[in-house]
Amino acid sequence: MSSSSAASIQQHFADLTDPRTRKVTYPLVNIVTMSLCAVLGGADDFVAIADWAAGWH
Repeated sequence: MSSSSAASIQQHFADLTDPRTRKVTYPLVNIVTMSLCAVLGGADDFVAIADWAAGWH
């Protein structure tokens, strides 16, 4: 696969708007990436995604 045809997660979700109104600790792309990895790893709800992400300390 040539690098010109591959898109990064950040490029793919570039148009996604951040609905958070309070001060944020992590950029939205980090949250989306962790959520995507968790779902690919078997997480099927918000609690499972949070549990998966908590394992990355």
